[in-house]
Amino acid sequence: MEQHDSHGLDDIEEDLLNIDIPKMDHLNMDIPETEEQEYANFPGVEGSHIAKAMVRGTPEHEYAILDAYRYALRKANEGSKMELKLDNCGKFQYFLIAYESWSQGFLFMRKVIAVDGTFLIGKYREVLLSAVAQDSENHIFGVAFCVVDKECDAAYEYCFEQLSSIHPDSVELCIISDRHISIPNGNSNFYPKAHHKFCMRHLAENIRKIFYCGDLLHHYYSAAKAYRIDEL
Repeated sequence: MEQHDSHGLDDIEEDLLNIDIPKMDHLNMDIPETEEQEYANFPGVEGSHIAKAMVRGTPEHEYAILDAYRYALRKANEGSKMELKLDNCGKFQYFLIAYESWSQGFLFMRKVIAVDGTFLIGKYREVLLSAVAQDSENHIFGVAFCVVDKECDAAYEYCFEQLSSIHPDSVELCIISDRHISIPNGNSNFYPKAHHKFCMRHLAENIRKIFYCGDLLHHYYSAAKAYRIDEL
């Protein structure tokens, strides 16, 4: 059987350990920090954007066919609500989707809707507003989703206006959200009878960040989940 020279392997290992690998801060110093040569203009990144555009299409093309996409969705899902709103210049502003199956399913659930917004990662940085419920197995159940240009009073007002045409205002309805001021401003005209409460987890995060008391949050959760005397 062929015998390998252990001294040769030791030499290779020693050579590998002695390789001068540049550190991350040195690499950052090698990148020119000029306005003319930004990261997004590097050939590799630009080629990646071109390849993705060839496969998925460009954002501009997707906006151009959005109305046709809405029409196709409505034809394939009768009774569903698909609303597209443009501004005075014909530019995208809001797009809401609420399938009929979601509306029918919500009739058999607890009348609690959680509303929140999250940023979308894309060229134009829109915001996704979501209205969801919880089914009997504690799974998230979609009620409506709305893509807006930004999270503001007008965006939430449009979202709640469309939502109220599907699920009317009722004293049995409860809307839960974080403490974003635009949410109560937006729903006050369309859900005056509904209860508006704040999300327990969002309040806990605010307490943790402001008072630096993460180890005491279990007391907060115990109090938040407890019933009042008049509720027993």
